[in-house]
Parts: sequence; structure tokens; C-alpha cells
Amino acid sequence: MLPKRRIIQKAKYEQKFGLLSKQSATFNNLGIALRRQSDKQLEQIRKQEELEKNLTQQLQVLEKEAAAKAPMLEKERRRVAELTVQAAQQKDKADRTALRCDQLAAMLKTKTEAVEQEAEAKRRLQEQVDMLKRKLDAYGSRDSPADSVLKKQLEEYKLLLKCQSCNNRFKSHVLNKCMHTFCKECIDDMYNSRQRKCPACGVAFSQQDIRQVYL
Repeated sequence: MLPKRRIIQKAKYEQKFGLLSKQSATFNNLGIALRRQSDKQLEQIRKQEELEKNLTQQLQVLEKEAAAKAPMLEKERRRVAELTVQAAQQKDKADRTALRCDQLAAMLKTKTEAVEQEAEAKRRLQEQVDMLKRKLDAYGSRDSPADSVLKKQLEEYKLLLKCQSCNNRFKSHVLNKCMHTFCKECIDDMYNSRQRKCPACGVAFSQQDIRQVYL
């Protein structure tokens, strides 16, 4: 009876031993896996620390470079601010110049039209003078009331065409500022003598104000 109990106990012990052996092998395998995983994690940690160290060094270098370039950047910032102000001033100046150019162009157009109108009027007067001359030539030496009227009109037309300064030469140049006309010789005498004022109205003029009139 006793040996049978021992046999049963031995069988149980052997069964437990086998189970424990399997568990031990399982734990050993698990320990090996954990060690491998731990080694991998340690390697990753080491790499991360190395990367962090490199990034820290790079950051320090960049901070030093930024500190060294800070005065230059501030100088460039001030330069940009000055250039911005200068650009605004130049733009304002350009706008004023453009406005002045528009005004001068309008004035020049007005004066040019006035000169052209005066030239056209003088041309018509010259045509009338020529017509009267032809009529006088046709009448010859006849002295009649009609001839006297024609001669008087001819003298009046000649007077309109003659320079009002010397009353000798015909008008050939105009002063743009006042639109009065004179002969070239009188205008040259006034300009060269530095008495550069219109004899008719007293307005001062310059070389740019003198324009030739074609009759």
C-alpha cells in the first residue's frame, strides 16, 4: 500500500517538475527577449542623447553667429528705414514734378495755340495787304477817293505788321509770357543789353520765352 502512494507522489512530483521546467524555460526565453529589448532601447536612448548633444552644439553655434550678426542686422534695419523714407520723399517729389510738367504742358499748349492764332491773323492781314497792293498796282497812278481809302487801309495794315518798338522792321518773334511781337533785332538788343523786359507791358522774359513767328 505504501509503495503505491509513493509511486503516485513521485508521479505528481515529476509532473510538477516538468511543468516547472517548462515555466523556467519560458521565463528564460522571456528574460532573453526582455534583455534584447532593453539593449535596443538603451541603444535608441544613446542615439537620442548623441543627437541631442549634436543639436545643442549646433544651436550654440547658431546663437553665437546670431549674436555676432545682430549689430549688422540692426544697421541694415536702420538703413532700410532710411531708404524707405527717401523712397517716399522721392515719390512725393516725382508726383510734384509730374504735376508741374502737366501744368507747364497745358500752359505751353495754350501759348502755342495763341501764337498760332496770332500767326494766322497776321497771315490773313498779309493776304489783305497783298490784295490791296495788287489793287493799287491795277489802279496805277490814278488818284481817287477809293484809292485814298485803299492807301489808308494799306498803311494801317503795314502798321499792324511792323515792330512796335522800332516801327521800321516787320514783326518776326513773339514773347511767350505776354504774347507781344517784335522784330528780331529789337528783341536781340533788349536781351543783349540785359534790359529783358517787354517794351509793351514790362513783363520780364528769358531766352526760352522767345519764339519765331512765321508770317
